[in-house]
Amino acid sequence: MSESIIGLASVLGSLDAFGSMMKARLEHAIADATEGTFNDAVDAVPVDTGELKDSASMTVAPTKGTVTFGTNHAWYIELGTHKMSAQPYLLPAFESNGAKFHLDVSSGLQ
Repeated sequence: MSESIIGLASVLGSLDAFGSMMKARLEHAIADATEGTFNDAVDAVPVDTGELKDSASMTVAPTKGTVTFGTNHAWYIELGTHKMSAQPYLLPAFESNGAKFHLDVSSGLQ
């Protein structure tokens, strides 16, 4: 006795196509969220001498986006100290663009 599934190749092909489509959507969403986070953070960063703003950089890879500020005092500005209030610029940009990222990715599942 043998069993066969009719249409299995079609189902597997559809799953493969869906996986490829979701991978492309994810890569695009990562790039958009990284660029949005970078732009929003640069727009919001407090400027005294301009060193902090000028140190901003971003990198985007297929599955990872990174926004950095390359000064020794970047986190003191972001988080504050016992002598200075926080002036957040990176976390708000990340939170805002993270929400957009979630919507971009989840819309592909509907």
